[in-house]
Amino acid sequence: MKKFVLLSATLLLAMSMIYAGGAAERTAAPPAPVVSYEVTEPITIEWWHAQEQPYWPLVDEVVEGSNNTHPLITVEAKHLCRIR
Repeated sequence: MKKFVLLSATLLLAMSMIYAGGAAERTAAPPAPVVSYEVTEPITIEWWHAQEQPYWPLVDEVVEGSNNTHPLITVEAKHLCRIR
């Protein structure tokens, strides 16, 4: 009798774990709305970063590439230790 109760309890626990995950109906989240923004006047963005000094030339390269690609947006890289 003890084995039967133990087996029944184990099966009940296993079945509840199996079916608990599928109990709620799963639906996908609605897609995010598409936002379009047109830059019509010059703006400046301060990009605060914490890259170590060996990476500063790479940061400058990324900033220069962004500034060349987007003429109305100016990005200025600011290292966190040099902001104060």
